Amino acid sequence: MLSLPSARYRCTSCGDCCRGWGIPLETGEAAAFKRLAAPLVPAERLVNAVTRVRQGGQEIEILAGGGRSCAALQEDQLCAIHGAHGEAAKPKVCRVFPLTFTATPTAVRVGLSYACPAVIDAEGSPLTEQRAEIEAVFAAVDGSHHVVRVGEQVHLADGLDLPWKDAERFIAELAASFRAGGTLAERASRAAAIAAQVRDQLREGAAFDAALAAATEGAPALVAEFLAEPPEVDRMTHMLFRTLVKSTERQSAARVIGTLFSSLFGGGTLRLRTGGEVAWRDVEAVAPGAGAEGEALLARWFAGSLEACTFFGPVAFDLSLIGGLSLLALSASVCVFLARAHAAHESRSSVTYEDVKRGLRQLDAGVTHRRSNMPGGFGRGVAGIASLDLLRTQLS
Repeated sequence: MLSLPSARYRCTSCGDCCRGWGIPLETGEAAAFKRLAAPLVPAERLVNAVTRVRQGGQEIEILAGGGRSCAALQEDQLCAIHGAHGEAAKPKVCRVFPLTFTATPTAVRVGLSYACPAVIDAEGSPLTEQRAEIEAVFAAVDGSHHVVRVGEQVHLADGLDLPWKDAERFIAELAASFRAGGTLAERASRAAAIAAQVRDQLREGAAFDAALAAATEGAPALVAEFLAEPPEVDRMTHMLFRTLVKSTERQSAARVIGTLFSSLFGGGTLRLRTGGEVAWRDVEAVAPGAGAEGEALLARWFAGSLEACTFFGPVAFDLSLIGGLSLLALSASVCVFLARAHAAHESRSSVTYEDVKRGLRQLDAGVTHRRSNMPGGFGRGVAGIASLDLLRTQLS
């Protein structure tokens, strides 16, 4: 059974997902793509249409890559193969995007990638009205790596596991924090307060039901106390933040490491996926903040990531639930910084809603959770960082 979110999406045929990144192919898909594309596109476009790269310790074939467009993308921004042979003829990754599927013991949760402009803009009809179409996509990818699986036991934190029935309620409570009112810092602080209290009470021997009820009741006081103190961000948090920022560029893990050191000392540049570069110092000169609309968008992204169960486990460095929440806060900080980078690139001193949208697309398009994009040890460092304080510094 598919569990569909309360979200809207409909492909607007913008062609954005067909250019600017490498599209990973499964065995046999490269040959099928070339065979179907050969009579439809100029021969010179097919010469380098498929390349081989190393990813996750193995060699795979990808479409496009290196900032290029897919050979099958036409001037009208439509896919030549889709037009001639139908959606089922496309590679699986093309069919599934921007949907995500996470199989849990109770249902397959459907999510959306915010690398897609139509997802950010909430274009189209509710997903609940597109069930038949989404079920067809799921049937085509079920059993493949496009479907993430969550087991009966889920890691909450070091030394603590939850049965899925409890983890499901825990995740729902975190998501509710971001669906509620208030600033983004208040929403994120409430989620973090609930998570920390549940963890601490379980370690003291409390039953889950009692721990969750007490954590929910005690969250407001903890949030007020936390927000009353100035944020403190340590060096490790800054380092992981800058590493994640660099990972959103179109570059290899080796370049991430190589360019990280200059940014650590306030130098270097940041490459934007929309084109151009901006000096790191110029980004930091732009006023922090995402604006009310930007914070609302990020709250929607937070809640969607939680409900889709894509923030922990295999797609997120095998992080626990609490570690995954920390990764989301770190990623949101990166999004705001990328929005500031877009403002700096246009010589503005503050961020607009459009900047936040561009920043979120760059964050999600960077496939930031994929291990092959990141230096070794990144995931281990995420769980213990001051990510919530970092988010506060980016927001105000």
